[in-house]
This record gives sequence, C-alpha cells and structure tokens, in this order.
Amino acid sequence: MATALPFIVFTGRPAAGKSSILEVICSEFDTPIKPAKSTTTRKSRGDEKDGEYDFVSEQTFHKMDAEGFLAWKAQPYGPSTPWYGTTLEEVQSGLRYGNRIAILSRDSPSMLYAMAKKLGLERRICYIHFDTGKEDVDHILRERMKERTDQDRVSAQLFESRNWDGDARASGLPYHFVNALQPQRILLARILRIITRHPAFN
Repeated sequence: MATALPFIVFTGRPAAGKSSILEVICSEFDTPIKPAKSTTTRKSRGDEKDGEYDFVSEQTFHKMDAEGFLAWKAQPYGPSTPWYGTTLEEVQSGLRYGNRIAILSRDSPSMLYAMAKKLGLERRICYIHFDTGKEDVDHILRERMKERTDQDRVSAQLFESRNWDGDARASGLPYHFVNALQPQRILLARILRIITRHPAFN
C-alpha cells in the first residue's frame, strides 16, 4: 500500500487494544512494517507478538542503561514494578526510516519527541492514543485482561494507569485520539485513515 510510513506510536491504558491493532496494522501494508521492540524486565505472558519485546533480567536492563544502549527507561506502573525501555538503535531507525510501530507508556512519548526534535525529525512521528474515555471503564479492561497470566498485577496496572488518558491530553504532543472501546474493525479503519493522511506517509 505504501513505500514509506511514519514512525507510529501507540499509547493507552493496559488492555486498550494496542497490541491487537499493532498485529493487524503490520499486515496491512505492502512495505514491511514491524514493531519497535521494547526491552523489559517483566516476564513473558506468552501472548506477545513476535518482535514486540526483549525480555531481560533487571541486572541486564540496568547494564544496558548504564552503557547508553537505552533511549529511555520507565516504570509505568510505579516503584517495584517491571522496567520498560527502548534501545537507541530502535528509536533512531524508526525516526530516520519509518516503518515502525512502538507501544509506549507515560513519559516515553515526550522523551521521543524531544529526541526527534533535536534531529529535526519530529514530523515523522504519528502519535495515536487509545482513549478509554470513561471513569468507570476498569471492568471492561479487566475483562479483556482475564486471560493474562499475571493476574496478580492487573489491579495495580489499572490503578496506576487511571490518569493516562488525561495525561495524554495534557501532554501537548500532537496526538490523534481514537476510541479504544469501539469495535476493532471501526478502530482499525480510523487508525488507517490517520496513518495514510500523515505527512510522512508516501
């Protein structure tokens, strides 16, 4: 469908549907598009998409950070929870060549924007936030998460992410907001329109 796509960034609360849409998007274009791999200290749930995560020990993660391999690091669900990060290589490749989708949380999108602006590449990023839009949506997200193996962390994740929709709106970043609770086919069509109308798409 395209020869070049923007560096696509998905954000949103847990179980907002980001990974499911990522998998579909990666198959929608003739040009190869793949996840920008995240590095994390959490254990695999077994349902991750190929190339979505590198699972490492906490010791390895902090060694990578100390040696300058990570563009950023974060504990999006609070202290004593798993670390997440993205390597500089993944970020720089996505900014320069596009054809990447990254699932980021909390402060990472702002750090990406700052990095891109230094390189004059901020217009290559397409920010899409999966907005749950309701204060009483936790029961819907919890139902979506019922098959996950880390059930002991579900309540903590929902609690820690309760302000993420509002944080995205207040961030000042050029987000496109999509309704994460609508049927997937409608959500997908909306996201494809956003991507194909982005200035970096050609």
